[in-house]
Amino acid sequence: MNLTFEEKQQIETAIKNLTDILNKDKREPETVAQEKFNKEFNKLLKGSSQRYIDPNGKVSRKKTPHVEIFDKNGKWLLDYSTDPKVWVFWYSNTMYLLLRNKFSLSMHETTFLMKSLVETQFKMKGAQISIGATD
Repeated sequence: MNLTFEEKQQIETAIKNLTDILNKDKREPETVAQEKFNKEFNKLLKGSSQRYIDPNGKVSRKKTPHVEIFDKNGKWLLDYSTDPKVWVFWYSNTMYLLLRNKFSLSMHETTFLMKSLVETQFKMKGAQISIGATD
């Protein structure tokens, strides 16, 4: 089948447009969105309290790598561990849904923005980020 130059261009354009549509949800959000996301995340933390957890899962009076954060009503928001053996950041379903719905984000966009926030604000580049089920 021999196509003209114009037909080849039309096919290439159609393929590019379809690829763009299919990849739309995979694009990285803009920097402005990151700033707004970070600001909203920090608003959710306002008035929160934290406690340290020892290696046995008990509350510790001493500073440890494992930190739990609760809102002003005592509801769990997130916890994280800066221990290189357990390099994890967990946050509540409530926080996830509030942030996602506030900005009408896709799951991918929310995950991308949270990963960036954790890497910059918590200095945990490469940490495993999970949405917690206990909130």
